[in-house]
Amino acid sequence: MARWLMVVCGAAGFCVGLASCTRRDAVPRQGEPERSEVPSVELRVYVFLDDDFIRRFGNADGTGRRRVNDWLYETERQMQAGGFPVVIRMAGMGRWRLPAGALDGTAIWAKHVPQSWPGEADANCMIALTGREGVYWSGVSKWPRIFSKAQAAEPIDVKTVNLLCHEISHWFGATDIIDPDFPELSVMNYKARHFAREDGRVQWDKANRERMLQGLRNWRH
Repeated sequence: MARWLMVVCGAAGFCVGLASCTRRDAVPRQGEPERSEVPSVELRVYVFLDDDFIRRFGNADGTGRRRVNDWLYETERQMQAGGFPVVIRMAGMGRWRLPAGALDGTAIWAKHVPQSWPGEADANCMIALTGREGVYWSGVSKWPRIFSKAQAAEPIDVKTVNLLCHEISHWFGATDIIDPDFPELSVMNYKARHFAREDGRVQWDKANRERMLQGLRNWRH
């Protein structure tokens, strides 16, 4: 009898173990795509820091680099959790100059954001990051460039991570929403409640999700 119980328990343990090994990845969460349908895209980012960022957060050789690395890592984590197989790797850091008094993000984008990165850097895109407080219209993007403002005390702040998720999403085809009554939580909605997050995860609306997945499938950059 004891021997029989051992066999049964052993078989049951095997079944439980097998279920625990397969249940996590075999079936995607509701509303999320099969990861195998969409190829992984690597973004090798060269990051420019301005004087205001360095003054507030540290330089490219120390705390500034660590904070930006944390920001990029959290953005990658949020996008992957959202079903987008995007890998973000820092390819280098440099400095850029933002003239005194420049506060309009659209004008900064047009006049001051660097057009490219150093040729020796193994990068395929760039972010020009400012720490200047008072800048409005705090993010602009068009492949392969992003302009972004550090939103609060540190770049890992929820708003700053949301901003980068928003701007990178434009690279893959997402479009803006400006609607406080929009029925879905979406990081693409400037009027989204709860920072467009649910249980700590950044959310995308269905239409933009489909645009982005198609953009990822067709990615040739």
